[in-house]
Amino acid sequence: MLASDVPPGFSGPHAHEALGQPVAFCLRHDVRGHGVNVVNDHRGVSLKVQECEFRAIVEFKKPAWSFWPSESSKSEFAKPERWHVGFVQNMTEGAIIYHYKGNQPNDAGVFASIAPRTLPCKDAGSVATWYDPSPYSVKRFGGMDEFKDGIEPELPKSHPAMTDERVRYVKIGDAPGTGKLPLNLPCQSSRDPRAAVRSDYTIGWSDPLNPNPLDPNLRPLYRIEGSLSFKTCLAMSPEPNPSWAAIKTTTQFEYLYYVDWTVHYAMNVAGQVVTPRHAVAEVTAEGLWEKGMTSPIITAPDANESVCVRFI
Repeated sequence: MLASDVPPGFSGPHAHEALGQPVAFCLRHDVRGHGVNVVNDHRGVSLKVQECEFRAIVEFKKPAWSFWPSESSKSEFAKPERWHVGFVQNMTEGAIIYHYKGNQPNDAGVFASIAPRTLPCKDAGSVATWYDPSPYSVKRFGGMDEFKDGIEPELPKSHPAMTDERVRYVKIGDAPGTGKLPLNLPCQSSRDPRAAVRSDYTIGWSDPLNPNPLDPNLRPLYRIEGSLSFKTCLAMSPEPNPSWAAIKTTTQFEYLYYVDWTVHYAMNVAGQVVTPRHAVAEVTAEGLWEKGMTSPIITAPDANESVCVRFI
């Protein structure tokens, strides 16, 4: 990959290797400064950050020894069609906390904390191990790329990502938040004796643990606080089974690059008017993957499938 092959807004070219095979890539993330969208109706309020996007152009390079045939050139790992490229993502920490508080003196209120049961955890959005495994986000090297129409920003027709069977363009997008309304969630734990573990509660405009909507002391939603953090990794897989079902759930990964990022959710609530205070996404760290780093979690449970509420 030449410097002239790196589109505007991408970092690189970076050099790495996967099981001894040389790889070059450039990468772009559109995260920093993305705001949080608010959706509210009679059922409550949900939050969702403006979609954060990750793109990469990856070249499976010809090793220097390939020009002099030898036994090593017969390695399965040297064949580009053995490899797929895409992204793997974990949710690493955080929660979104709904704070219910009335006007009673010395009333700390009720805190409903929304998060997956266990953190860190896989964040693929499905049973897959890759994030969002689709023909645009997970691609095999070798042969023609049949999904070049999804490349954004548009590249020149002569760009290697458009012409070279050893070069692939992959992209994903994520817009984490509370989930869609109504927010009906199982209780994982509670310091409040009114809550029953494993029972479902609706996180809406008023104290979810008070079943009496006519109670004059019913606590209204007062504030929403919290953050969710993620690690998104550019990855390659030498999964030997060529079936799409096997590729989607492979556990064989070699990591190239990581991006740590966080979304902050800070909202004031007055009546049913929600006003953002500090609701924005940011990148907190990034770099080449190094030996000794802790590999992402790729086994269940998945973040989306294990969301619960804790009354803290």
